[in-house]
Amino acid sequence: MIPELARTAPEGGAVPSYVPVSRYAIRPGLARHLPEAYARAHKVVPLERSGDLLTVATADPWDAELLSSLRKLTACEVRAVLSSETEIEAALDRAYGVSDPAALWPIVSRVLLESGLLTPHQLSVIERDGLAPSLLRAESFPLGGILPEADYVEALGLALYLPHLRLDLWKVYPVVAELIPQKLAEEWLLLALLPVGRELVVASPAVPPQSVLDEIGTLSGLEPRLALCTPSEVRRALERAYGAARQGTVDGERPLWRELTSRGLVDEEDVAGARTIAMHTGERVEDVLLRLGLVSERQLLEARARLLRTELVRLDRVSVERPLLSAIPQPIARRHRCLPLRRLSNKVVVAMANPERKDSLELIQLLLGQPVEPVLISDGELEEAFTRLYGATGTGAEPSWLRLGEYLVRGGRVTAEQVAEGLKRQRETRARLGRCLLELGYLDEDGLTEALALQLGIPWVSPRRYAPSRDALDAIPEEIARQHSLLPLYLEGHLITVAAMEPQDTKGLQMAAQHSGLTVRVVAAGEAQTRAAIDRLYGVDLSAISAELREFGDALVMAGLLTREQLLQTWRHQLQAGVPFDAAAVALGFVSKTATHRPSLQIRADGGHRWTGQATASSPVG
Repeated sequence: MIPELARTAPEGGAVPSYVPVSRYAIRPGLARHLPEAYARAHKVVPLERSGDLLTVATADPWDAELLSSLRKLTACEVRAVLSSETEIEAALDRAYGVSDPAALWPIVSRVLLESGLLTPHQLSVIERDGLAPSLLRAESFPLGGILPEADYVEALGLALYLPHLRLDLWKVYPVVAELIPQKLAEEWLLLALLPVGRELVVASPAVPPQSVLDEIGTLSGLEPRLALCTPSEVRRALERAYGAARQGTVDGERPLWRELTSRGLVDEEDVAGARTIAMHTGERVEDVLLRLGLVSERQLLEARARLLRTELVRLDRVSVERPLLSAIPQPIARRHRCLPLRRLSNKVVVAMANPERKDSLELIQLLLGQPVEPVLISDGELEEAFTRLYGATGTGAEPSWLRLGEYLVRGGRVTAEQVAEGLKRQRETRARLGRCLLELGYLDEDGLTEALALQLGIPWVSPRRYAPSRDALDAIPEEIARQHSLLPLYLEGHLITVAAMEPQDTKGLQMAAQHSGLTVRVVAAGEAQTRAAIDRLYGVDLSAISAELREFGDALVMAGLLTREQLLQTWRHQLQAGVPFDAAAVALGFVSKTATHRPSLQIRADGGHRWTGQATASSPVG
């Protein structure tokens, strides 16, 4: 449930507080409750449905005529919450898609301008040359020779509150990509990237129409979840996915008819005749033998099980754990002829009509998130089970959530062995897994931030390229920005977007909202880049401080002798006053005057430094 809705249920006709609707994923199924033309004309967004209660966001929750027409249209009780027109427009674009990409340019250009990624002059050049309408053609970039694809997609993600991916760095699974038919994928530039619980991560440079998302949901049995990427990246990924020459069976598979002859079930003469017929009809040899009555279906199944070194099962003799059925949607189960049976300690047993299919095994393992042990089942039994079990599962969906390590491994960003090493380091240091992978050199900061953003379903940015306005910086006090590593990016009315290295730090976001009086919308950013941008934008230019002095200051912080905020304020005072480090710390009240006899460092005007004594670990000022 959207958190603000839980906190702001209207009582006695009271108007609920503001809900920033662009911060929340709107499931494609909800959009079906309102026709797109109606939703856009009245600027109303469906947010949640619970029983017969439909919650919608509108810029005017007092409009009794609107609420009445909504009740008639949806046959539901309607609850309205307040949001801004800007937020609602962005949410509508995500919920219903944008058939004309040029329609997105006004909101994207506003983000580019407000965040400092484009200057007013650069924006005027792009718009003067009429380049903005060609946003889905890779050859259109960089727009006006100024705006690269990556910056446009990052800004689009901010505008629509969607994550974006550097798709060239992610593993593409042909068997997952084929959940979207090739013609549909190429027409709308869509790549089925990764199944996550009951959702399917779909990479695209734009938001496709609702009808397209509905079709993907029907074909795959999974709910599409969008992640943005550049047009050129998705085209390259589609070539990799649909153009890949894949092996569909286990390497070195022995022909089934040889297994039949070795067991004495048929003789060589029968096989020779069946092979001659098969050459003319295109059938498999074993199917010809079955059609001629030379072997029974049961004999074929038993021979296949021996050939594949697996078990042959009958559903009337095994139990099916019904909760597992929700992990493999019925369309995928039918297409790949598989049925999950039971979960063991470290694997899932899955009945398959074709357990030799490598692509099917790969997809099933992705969906289940565990190694798979395939067992053989007859196709007839499987079809009967589909009808009986999927028609009456009554089970809830598997959570659409993966641990960060699973995202990284499934996406091909790190190996399972590297994650295991990271987890070992995590147990030793109690640091976050992402931090451990960074320290081990298995992942860079942008890669970690990208995976975290995809996991949370929020945008991510590289703060070093942003130049926020003074108004945005003044809205969040420096103390809060440093304490919680929050970087203001841009203002939109009463909404401020901030980058955070810990997007889940609700305490920091609440403090920022209280001090600014604004609604705070968070996006993900890397730790080092965020801190460097805060230093740059709030007045401490670390490039003026030597690497040795920075290392010395970091050691003081790690030893608990100064906080990082105190260290930065001390450095700033040094730069401004040209005094030694300990004198600056005394002047700011971080140490007592009696400590000034201890050794210190002094910054020269050229940014260098000199020691005025020998530092000791016990010194409160170094």
